[in-house]
Amino acid sequence: DSIRATLGQRIGEQLDLSAEVLQTFERDLDVGTSGEDEDFTVVNLRATYTAGEGAFEGTQVRFGLENAFNEDYTPLLATRPAVGRNLKLTVSRLF
Repeated sequence: DSIRATLGQRIGEQLDLSAEVLQTFERDLDVGTSGEDEDFTVVNLRATYTAGEGAFEGTQVRFGLENAFNEDYTPLLATRPAVGRNLKLTVSRLF
């Protein structure tokens, strides 16, 4: 059982900011070795900038901070823990 919420704000035509919270709840399981699943909360932050004109028109730069609080958890049915806090930077161009 889990709940996911995303809150975002678009600033003009070029900047999009969002925060996502994923909360899972402890439950008893019939699978795996431990027989139960731990609860955890993961926070992800994202920003996307889209250039609107000039030489970089159509270019998007995305920055993401996943697992912002470095939560130690193992996703349901996974065999190893999830990665800790990590940064992602993506640059793409539409043409």
